[in-house]
Amino acid sequence: MRHLGKQFVLRLDRSWVGVALWLCIAWASSAYAQPAAFHAGRITPDTTEPLRVRGSDAIAGLGDWHLSNGTLCAAIQGTEHHGQLVPGGGYLVDLGHCGRDDDQWIALEPLYNLSRDEMFRIVDIEAQVHPRGAQIITRASDAGLELTTRYVVDNEQPTRLEVRTTVTRKQAGARIFSITDILVHAVSSLRNFMVNDGGAYSGFRHTSRTKSGYLEIASAIRTAQGIVLVGSDDQGPPISYLYRVRESVATNEKGTEPLNAHSIGFSSMSAVHFGTQPAWFPGDEPGLLNALALLVNDVPLGESIELRREIWLSTRGDVASLTDRLYRDVGSGGGSVHVTGTTADIDIRVHVFRAGDQDGSHITMARPDANGRLSFHVPRGKYRFEFIASAGRRLVREVDLSREGQSVELGAVVFSKSGRVQLPSGNPMRLVFRGRGDTPDPIFGNDLTGLTLGGKPKLNSHATSDVHLSGEGLDPTFVDIAPGKYQVYATRGPEFSLTKTKIEIAAGQTLSLDIDQPTRLFETTGWISADFHVHTAVSFDSTLAPAARLRSFVAEGAEVLVATEHDAVGDVAGMLDDAAFGDRITALGGLEVTTISPTPRNPYTTGHLNVYPYPYRPDLNRGGAIQDEGLRLREIIARTRALPDAPIVQLNHPRDVSDPPDVDAFFGHLSVMGTPFDPDQPLDSDANKSLIEADPISGIRDIDFDAMELMNGNATANYRAVLRDWFSLLAQGHRISGMANSDSHQLSSVVAVPRTYVRFEDRGIEQFDQNGFYGAVRRGHLYGTTGPLLDVNLEGAGPGDQFSGSRGKLSINVRSAPWVPVSILRIYVDGRLEIERAIDEPSMRAELVALEFAADAFIVVEVEGVAGGDYAEVLPEFTPLAFTNPIFVDADEDGSWTPPGLP
Repeated sequence: MRHLGKQFVLRLDRSWVGVALWLCIAWASSAYAQPAAFHAGRITPDTTEPLRVRGSDAIAGLGDWHLSNGTLCAAIQGTEHHGQLVPGGGYLVDLGHCGRDDDQWIALEPLYNLSRDEMFRIVDIEAQVHPRGAQIITRASDAGLELTTRYVVDNEQPTRLEVRTTVTRKQAGARIFSITDILVHAVSSLRNFMVNDGGAYSGFRHTSRTKSGYLEIASAIRTAQGIVLVGSDDQGPPISYLYRVRESVATNEKGTEPLNAHSIGFSSMSAVHFGTQPAWFPGDEPGLLNALALLVNDVPLGESIELRREIWLSTRGDVASLTDRLYRDVGSGGGSVHVTGTTADIDIRVHVFRAGDQDGSHITMARPDANGRLSFHVPRGKYRFEFIASAGRRLVREVDLSREGQSVELGAVVFSKSGRVQLPSGNPMRLVFRGRGDTPDPIFGNDLTGLTLGGKPKLNSHATSDVHLSGEGLDPTFVDIAPGKYQVYATRGPEFSLTKTKIEIAAGQTLSLDIDQPTRLFETTGWISADFHVHTAVSFDSTLAPAARLRSFVAEGAEVLVATEHDAVGDVAGMLDDAAFGDRITALGGLEVTTISPTPRNPYTTGHLNVYPYPYRPDLNRGGAIQDEGLRLREIIARTRALPDAPIVQLNHPRDVSDPPDVDAFFGHLSVMGTPFDPDQPLDSDANKSLIEADPISGIRDIDFDAMELMNGNATANYRAVLRDWFSLLAQGHRISGMANSDSHQLSSVVAVPRTYVRFEDRGIEQFDQNGFYGAVRRGHLYGTTGPLLDVNLEGAGPGDQFSGSRGKLSINVRSAPWVPVSILRIYVDGRLEIERAIDEPSMRAELVALEFAADAFIVVEVEGVAGGDYAEVLPEFTPLAFTNPIFVDADEDGSWTPPGLP
């Protein structure tokens, strides 16, 4: 409109009328352009929907801060909310295109002195809007230092967010030697691509933070100007982000001096490290002497450091649309080369590597547009182009672009044909494809980024060798597959048969899959199958679309799904309605409390806890999830007790027997002790006493959770360790329900295996009694399984019940599908193995075992088999196992149960 006003005023004479009219037009133009474009402020109930960031990873709510230029929408978390890695708020948590619902940003959080809690807790946030842009300003002060960070948007670059940080020494105080930007993308939920302006970098190939040696990690640290984070197409509209360092300087009496920025990429984070003084020896690698400089670095009194970063957004969901900004005017020989081409397959990826490099430096990754057109830039040089398509198809071209003009046309990129398998319809099942002979297992849903950790592929959440069918119209109708020979299995969980067939398919062939649907072998009247630990893309470490998650659950033949997202509450009811599975399964809302940051109060974190049911509050930060960082387990339990419906608190994966153990395993450190729980010692022993210390305000103890996971996924070794812990707690009087859950985050991790069967009257989905169902869980009317089905009772008293008498006959009914091997029966009394015997048949009916009790006791029954054959093909790395919750024995018939105590 400003241009229109200028053209119009040139046609006017210089009369007062013309001047007045010109002023009116200029005022109207300014008023029209400014308020409509820029917005910044605190999110309140009156904040309009267009200003809210939306998408599967959007978490901002009331009390947080919004920032927008009409194209880009961002959110800064309020100071009262905790971050991913740091205990406080005030950092960038949401970022996407306004109105596109494409936010997949997790967090940008700084660490000071390489510590999560060393310095600077944001205490003040301010919003400013002016004619040329808008900004959110955060401030903190600590140890004589003042910190200011500005998040800035304008309309000159509408898809760019600037992040400007200034640290100034005002008084003497503790030393600050480094600042590290952490870009969080837990478990490769965003695919991180490392790049610098020169174009030679590791790309999607990263070291493993836990499995790589120090030298390998050190060698991966490089000077970097850019990190591209590629979102998942399965999670929503395509999106990718470019984090770029524009300037890092120290301001002192000499003027300004550059500060080096070094970066490294891992699975769950990318880190960019800034020293607070100029490097002793500038270069692409930090070097030992520069590392030693950290021992003396500081910001002197009166001096400051300034970091200017920018984050660019793209709707392409690739790398090239963002690295084009870096490569257009750089490269050996000057300038860059514009590469174009066409393809009939719009789902391909083009990876560009520098030819001749031993490490094959990864330059960029491009994808065609909706019309199959390729267009991207690379610096001048010699390259290896790898064209990757589904069904394992790959083309390689060596391309010399060192002497070309400003553009080169690749022509048509034509792949060999894959095979196509038409899938059956109308019946729920999981189809498992296994290659025969030299044919490898296929991978469906691969995002084709080729991301690796420590040299091993790290697949995305939708990548799997399985196809999940719900029997509904939204099911896939075909899969493309490499020519070869395959064995295909059809399964629908432990209550059903398993069928299989062999196929052989050639290039260009379309084959209709003829496979029998699994048939029901066992009725489970009076029992409901459930998985109380399930994730979707709402969790920060998954990109699994809710519809795909629900379809996989239906295919597995389970009945109740409890969605427990990491530190966020999802819209389970809306998820179920959108996917049209409401008449097939029951989905309930929960939360996985996920403590990450060590604090002085709980220096080893509190681990992970599921809380269910949990109310969904879309207006609140993280859907209303508990603010859990810095809290002891007993404090978290106290907060849940204040919620409606008195939710169940379930201790998740409490043991990890790997070396070193996972910090998420609470029994490995007990949060405040730093030493593991000792099941052979009483709770009031020095090793275990923190569990029974009462909170001075609520009186609640760390031990007062309601349930704990015995089985979590396929971790059989962990199950054995947790079983001992559980027996110890039961023997000391803590009637804690034992659970079996999948903890599935991706399609390759089978959902509802293991699963928990709940003894509860099934009145159908429409009359499902949630309170009654959870009441049965509290009472321990449960058994857990990875395949075998159990029906165990002591003279009619089942799991969770109390039997009265000093003797009785234990009835054991084991049912197992022919494909689920079972070979051993074990009976535990008071946690001790009392009886172990072989099971000769897949199913054992009405086995009666006479038991006598000298005192009150508890009984747990377990069956196990040896994995192999069809079971190992459809449930790889699982062990056929099932366990009951305890039957409590009141041997002296006094009406109450007295725990036996430790042996």
